[in-house]
Amino acid sequence: MRVRTSDPDGIAVSSRSASGGSQTRIVVAQVLVAALLGVLWAGRRLRHTYFYFDEWSMIGRVTQLGPIEGATTSFNGHLWLFQDGIFRVQALVFGLDSNTFIVVMFGLSLVALHLSLAALAVRIGVPLVPALMLAGLLTYLGPAAQNFVFAVQVSPTFATAAAVGATAIVLGRHPATRHCVIVSTLLLLSVLFDSGVGLLALALCGGSVVGLWPRQRWWVLAPSVLVTVFWYALGDLGPEFDATVGERIDFAARLLVRGAGAVVGGGAWAGVAVLVLLAVVLAVSARRIDRVGWSVTLSAGIATTINIAGIAQSRAGADDFTFFENNRYLQNVAIPLTITFLPALVACAGIAADRWGDTWLVGRPVRLAVPTMLIGACFVLGLDEERGYADVFIERTQDVRLGVRDISVVVAGGCPSGQPPDLDARALGSLSPQISARLVGELVDRGLLSPGPEDIDSVDPQILAAICGP
Repeated sequence: MRVRTSDPDGIAVSSRSASGGSQTRIVVAQVLVAALLGVLWAGRRLRHTYFYFDEWSMIGRVTQLGPIEGATTSFNGHLWLFQDGIFRVQALVFGLDSNTFIVVMFGLSLVALHLSLAALAVRIGVPLVPALMLAGLLTYLGPAAQNFVFAVQVSPTFATAAAVGATAIVLGRHPATRHCVIVSTLLLLSVLFDSGVGLLALALCGGSVVGLWPRQRWWVLAPSVLVTVFWYALGDLGPEFDATVGERIDFAARLLVRGAGAVVGGGAWAGVAVLVLLAVVLAVSARRIDRVGWSVTLSAGIATTINIAGIAQSRAGADDFTFFENNRYLQNVAIPLTITFLPALVACAGIAADRWGDTWLVGRPVRLAVPTMLIGACFVLGLDEERGYADVFIERTQDVRLGVRDISVVVAGGCPSGQPPDLDARALGSLSPQISARLVGELVDRGLLSPGPEDIDSVDPQILAAICGP
């Protein structure tokens, strides 16, 4: 931009414009770097994965059902309207030799969640760099690694990103018509991506709308409320497990403390300590929290409670349930729980600044460095659990890849004894019980899956016995 030296006012305006443009570029660069580092962190794991467990249910659905039926059929009690389309494109356009398309879509969902969480944190009052780091910690939470290494989570991740993004808009914008349309659309998308996460969206964002926007704008909640009510009234809500009220309360308590502990890379006892500390912070900073902060605290607290209650209702009493195999639920608690107490943490930082002033103890560099280091430490503390789960998960998916190849060899070449293969056999057992010899054969016949090049002698004896008998 040209600066007119004869006009001092022009110089000032031009200088401010140039400074503003430079600041914008710095912010954009920080956001892009954070998003890239995050998705690369997940990508280093995802590139070694293959279709696993529930993904084979989706593959069977998209290759056997029509688009409308597949998109509207319940999946373990959830409406996953767009999941069908994602897997349909993978299977029918790119084939099933690789899961690259699903991984790319999953990567986009992780970026969306990371940036939406960062935007919400900034709206609450967290500086940009700590906000990006906190959002990265919650998105790539080590003790909940299932949520960034198991690509079937693409729909819940997009749904959560939509819910959090809508909330960030409500906190930072006046309810102009265009903002109302965007918020309403995001809430509806959240429900359609995952009806379970849609409840979190209505609690978190809906609570903020009710608390901060005039009643004339509450109509933004109507589309998502109508779809949610329709689904829970008429949809298939999935299996139910027998459990007493006491067992469900015990499950909910363990889920809460483990979800809180996951934020700091720890387990149940770490979670108890975190909850006690957060309660103290809330008590100390209660008078400092403004209307927006209280709206977020109450809405996110309700969302946390709904999530815990819903998971306890649907999973308490399930056979062989462990928080290792189902660590995705820890993030379902960690995200809304962190949002619940974030206004109190920001207010507490403000109290410290007021008390000690802008000294070396609480000066701006320190106020940025301390939370940044704490968040980084929490991330590092969760790496052991991340490695423990991710290594096992990747090994399992590679076993499935080899198993599918072996099944295709047997189905194509027949059994060594000359008897026909048992096409109903589930040769991979609990590894991926959704895979039948019939399904693999049909996928090969349709050209969606390449047949194994090996001869029958190379097939795993256990798989051969499962399909052809002893």
